[in-house]
Amino acid sequence: MNDINYNKDKQKDAKTFAERFASARINATKGISWSDYRQRKKKYKEEKNFKKLKKPKEKQIQSQENVSVKIDECTTISIAVPGSILDICQTRELKAYVVGQIARAASIFKVNEIIVYNENNIENVEDEEEKLKLSKEGRVLR
Repeated sequence: MNDINYNKDKQKDAKTFAERFASARINATKGISWSDYRQRKKKYKEEKNFKKLKKPKEKQIQSQENVSVKIDECTTISIAVPGSILDICQTRELKAYVVGQIARAASIFKVNEIIVYNENNIENVEDEEEKLKLSKEGRVLR
């Protein structure tokens, strides 16, 4: 019997708390003009946003110190593409499309270099001018 009364008292306390909370909220706006209320609300939001902006700046300062350490560890990602891919294309539009697709894939994977190499073996080429071109291309790749 005593437990039942205890639970009822608890429920009354809960109701009174809810009622007190609601009445405090209503009383907060009583006696204040709407323009003053809006100004207070605006100041509160500005202070809140200022605090939010201040925290990331502190984190950025700490992250900049970490970045200086990471810069030394930079790596280069390169991909090599055979030049015969463009030789197969019949029109300029198709070549532009293929090059665009390669560039798009490279940007997705954050590639730093795209190397287009010639598949022809220098020793199999009979023309001297072609040999000279291929040997120069080989030097550029090194």
